[in-house]
Amino acid sequence: MSLKRIAIVGYGNVGKGVHRAVLTNEDMAVSGIITRDTKRTRKELVEKVKKVVSADSIHSIEALADETDVAILCGGSKKDLPEQGPIFAVHFNTVDSFDTHDKIPGFFEMMNGVASFHNHVSVISAGWDPGTYSINRILAESFLPG
Repeated sequence: MSLKRIAIVGYGNVGKGVHRAVLTNEDMAVSGIITRDTKRTRKELVEKVKKVVSADSIHSIEALADETDVAILCGGSKKDLPEQGPIFAVHFNTVDSFDTHDKIPGFFEMMNGVASFHNHVSVISAGWDPGTYSINRILAESFLPG
């Protein structure tokens, strides 16, 4: 079995939840955490994650990219994801939960353009809504049309 190496970008509530989820899957491992607050994150994690790197250090991010299969972007849709998404799509395959519905088409175009140019894949809006809730809605509508 090949381990999927996951970088977690952002270590707030969503990042912590992603970390717990990765730890429950035996085919996944955390390659590192990229955060603005490395001191707090290192203190919280103690020795659980080998690499905690600064979101401001492009050198550290590039080095982590060589050890990562996918980066899960755990920032907010209002400001973090539109700014950080394209930066991380240069170096990683990414997954995010962008949820500003009316801005999804533009965000898709931006992320797809950057990721494709760098031979990466970016999955956007894979959170609760849009995402899991949307899939449930489609399934329910297929059983209960109209």
